[in-house]
Amino acid sequence: MSARLHAIEAGSPDAPTLVFLHGFGGHAASWSEVLGHLPTGVRVISFDLPGHAGSLNYPGFGSPRTAALAVLNELTTRGIQKAHVAGHSMGGAVAVLMALEDPAVVQSLTLVAPGGFGPEMDGQALRDFAEARTAEELGRAYAAMMAPDAIADPDMISALFSVHARPGQKEALHKILERISRGTGQGELPLGALQKWQFPACLLWGMLDTIVPFAQSANAPDWFLRAAIPGKGHMLLDEAPQKVAAALLDQLRKSPRTA
Repeated sequence: MSARLHAIEAGSPDAPTLVFLHGFGGHAASWSEVLGHLPTGVRVISFDLPGHAGSLNYPGFGSPRTAALAVLNELTTRGIQKAHVAGHSMGGAVAVLMALEDPAVVQSLTLVAPGGFGPEMDGQALRDFAEARTAEELGRAYAAMMAPDAIADPDMISALFSVHARPGQKEALHKILERISRGTGQGELPLGALQKWQFPACLLWGMLDTIVPFAQSANAPDWFLRAAIPGKGHMLLDEAPQKVAAALLDQLRKSPRTA
């Protein structure tokens, strides 16, 4: 039996499928605030990506491409032939790689401050996040990725720390960070390869993002819808969940693309 990814599923199995992919150091519940702004009938599958939380020991974890193939394999195992895919940060890079690997599966892309759209990345902030030894340290590291006036929810931080405190989780995050880093920055996606697959795509980016600069949004393919979020940082799933949910609903309303 092939390896499986842990996931949280909600909504009607007869509805269009919306796949959630969290960012570096996150977990399936990272999308909880966004999910709270979606209608109850929407079918959502939120994954723990390889090397994270319930998928901590997924074989061969490390690279975003491994994660993309793992999610595609999981969708096949679940009998899902098409899905709307949403990814935050590293999960955004995974979503793009899914579309490049098997474009017939991806009905739309919603990318939230995605990784891989340019070479710049604040790797030190991600290391601080991965290395936090207490819930207080984790809260400070998380808040540093938000806009200056944003406040991290203590209950969310507590839940996240319970994931980070699992044996082997810190080591796994260091392995993943090594794979996504390039010198002082990050690896870049082959965005030009998306040109022949012009499916519905939306890009949301906080204008105060200090992890991956807002200016990288200009590197998106020209048919992408772009939503610049003023006054917000990198953690839009918690800083602007209503705006993310609205973008997702807009994608779900679009006519399914033909393969």
